[in-house]
Amino acid sequence: MRPRWLGLAALPLLPLACFGSDGKNGGGATIDAGFDGTSFEASGDDSSSDGPATNDGPVDAMAEAVADVQLDVPVDSPPQPVTMTVVTPTGPKQGITVVFEDATGTVLATVVTDATGKASHVVPAGSQVTVLIGSPTSPQITTIAGVAPGDMLTALDTTSAAAPTVSLDAVPTWTADAGAANYAVYAGASCWNTFMTPPVTFTLSTACQQAGKFPLLVIAQNATFLPVGFTYQKGNSITTDDAGIAHASLAGGTWTTTAPLTQTVQTSNSSGTLSGAIGFSEIAGGVPLQTSSFLPSPDDAGAQGSAYIVHPGYADAVQAEVNVLTIVSGASLAAIATQSAPPTTSGTTSLDVSTLLPSITNATVDSTTPAQPGMSWTSASSLASTAGFIVQIGWTASTDAGTVSGTWTIYAPPSATSVKAPALPSSATGWAPPTGASFAFPTLAAVKATFLPGYDAFRAQTSSFPMPNVYQTGVAIVPTLPAMGTLWLTTYGPNPS
Repeated sequence: MRPRWLGLAALPLLPLACFGSDGKNGGGATIDAGFDGTSFEASGDDSSSDGPATNDGPVDAMAEAVADVQLDVPVDSPPQPVTMTVVTPTGPKQGITVVFEDATGTVLATVVTDATGKASHVVPAGSQVTVLIGSPTSPQITTIAGVAPGDMLTALDTTSAAAPTVSLDAVPTWTADAGAANYAVYAGASCWNTFMTPPVTFTLSTACQQAGKFPLLVIAQNATFLPVGFTYQKGNSITTDDAGIAHASLAGGTWTTTAPLTQTVQTSNSSGTLSGAIGFSEIAGGVPLQTSSFLPSPDDAGAQGSAYIVHPGYADAVQAEVNVLTIVSGASLAAIATQSAPPTTSGTTSLDVSTLLPSITNATVDSTTPAQPGMSWTSASSLASTAGFIVQIGWTASTDAGTVSGTWTIYAPPSATSVKAPALPSSATGWAPPTGASFAFPTLAAVKATFLPGYDAFRAQTSSFPMPNVYQTGVAIVPTLPAMGTLWLTTYGPNPS
């Protein structure tokens, strides 16, 4: 297999006791409603008493019994709120409307995020939380179903994040005998440019930044565009000048001219030739530098794979993926991806395609109530062992404000086979699909991972799991994993192109 050099030729030119009214506590102890334990005085032999001697034994016993009950009753904590934090690639987002609904979709409260991006409310178990991101003319609504008291949830808003211009002002002096005729700079797979001498500029999209920082990898190429060296710098700050440009310099760095490592990603336990995609990412500062392509033909051992270049020192982690296409009533893509520490030697990552999740065979959008659309689906076999579902309903509509195009993404537990969007408050009805909206082909995905033991863990990390790209084949579809481990994904969508 021929290594895929990540250079000019590798890419196209481019989250106190409590009692009820019946006098019962949680442990079954019962107290008479007319009984006042505090009315009993501590009694015993009192030589100062002027009255006749009395036998206070039963009183003492009752008082002790009351004390025992008071001590034995478990202390209940007050209900814990559910907290939603809205973040952008550069930090928390203030002013975002968060709607808390019960399990039936009825609105319980509407809260606006504060300066820390947080909105909280006490809700019963099984409730839902909806976040209104974007605008009424371009809504990106997210709902997390089946929440529990104390949940700390996160939603990612990329609609208002800045995409500044980056200027690479300098690179180390080239001293290798082979010489460098030109260079390619990458800040993630979708943010790059080529140049002969710095400075060089490119746009830094939201996909290429994380928490206000971005990585840079510069590859030197000879006259025939073959890589001859590389240098890098991570954690570059998105601090712009008056012209809105973020400057970076690699002048103090050094070139690595030794041969880079290669990592082969391939299928294993395949029952035949598969259609789909294969991909590999070097992840630096949370930003992936990814290369992917269609699955190649099997080798003599029946494995389908490709070799990729690893730049030692640059990546904090690497991620390998294989996805397989199955044509059903639409199309189902089943993927397996693993994230691990960067390799220190050249080697092979084999992904067992016999462990892929079952296909989602059909899905239908229910637009009977346009403002609260729903979706139901079927699968080749049960998906109840997964961590949960990502369901996305898209629509377009013509309104007085022009054409509206929106999405409603719903995260649901693995027991679900259908979902329905909750109600929005009257103040936000303009965000929901209007009467007459045209709904897009249904898309959804089921997720399972070694680091997601169940739905509790999944809904806490939904911001790390956007709806995968189900509209195109030949590309990796698994997002950068939030932890090292293995993830399985099965999707449904239209027949991709």
